[in-house]
Amino acid sequence: MPRVARAKCHTGFYHVVIRGNGKQIIFEEKADFDFFLKRVKKYSEMDKVEIHAYCLMDNHVHFLLRSEEGGEIDVFMHRLQSSYARYYNDKYERKGHLFQDRFFSDPVLDRRGFFACIRYILKNPEKAGICPLAKYQYSSFGDYYRVDAICNTDYAVNLAGGLKPLLEIIETDADEDDEIMFELNATSKKEIQAKKIICETLGVASGTEILSYDKPKRDAAILLLKTKGLTSGQIERLTGVGRGVVQRLQPEA
Repeated sequence: MPRVARAKCHTGFYHVVIRGNGKQIIFEEKADFDFFLKRVKKYSEMDKVEIHAYCLMDNHVHFLLRSEEGGEIDVFMHRLQSSYARYYNDKYERKGHLFQDRFFSDPVLDRRGFFACIRYILKNPEKAGICPLAKYQYSSFGDYYRVDAICNTDYAVNLAGGLKPLLEIIETDADEDDEIMFELNATSKKEIQAKKIICETLGVASGTEILSYDKPKRDAAILLLKTKGLTSGQIERLTGVGRGVVQRLQPEA
C-alpha cells in the first residue's frame, strides 16, 4: 500500500523526530554527533529547509523545521537518514535499519506552539537528567551565540522581541499541555493511553519489545491490541512494526 502523504501546514513549521530502531543508540561518540550535524547543515541548505531548533540525544533527534512547500522536508530527512545510516553501519560494522520506520512529524500551528516546541526540544537534556540545557553540546542552544550557526536564529529572536526575552521563554517550565503536545512517543492523551494499553495487555515495558517476537507471536499480539481498540497507526508508532504488516492483520468478525 502506498504511503499517505503528510498533511501540509499553513505555517510551514513542523516538529520532526527520528529515533533509533527499537530505541537503539544512534550516536556512540562525539565524532558521530559531529558527522550528523555536518550533514544537517549540508542537506538543509541543499533542500532549502530552515532549521529553527534541534537536539541530538543518544537514541533520538528532535528538530523544528520550516519549509514553505512542505515536501522538501521529506527529501531532506531522507537524505539525512540515509547518509547517516550508511556512515554508522560502515563504522560499526552492522547491517539493517538504523532508524525506526518513517520520521515523526507534527505541524506547529501558531506562535505559542512555536515557542513551546523550541522550549521542549532544548530542554530534552534536562528532562533526561544529563545537564542544564545551556551546557549541552549537541543542541541548537549554542547557535544563539555562534557565528556559524546551523539554525535560523533571527526568526525566533525577532518574534520574541530580542534574545533576552527568548531565553526567558525557553527557560520557563513547560506546562502539562506542552509535554503532551511534543512527547516523543505520544502526541495526545489518547496516544499516552494507547501506550499504557500496550504495556498492560502484553506485559511489556515498551511496545517495541514486539520486534523481538517470532512472526506468529508478533501477529497474535497485534491482533490482540486491535481487539483492545487501538488503531493501526497507534500500533505502528508505538511498536515499530511496519505499517503494511499492521494493516494486513485484522481480527475475525
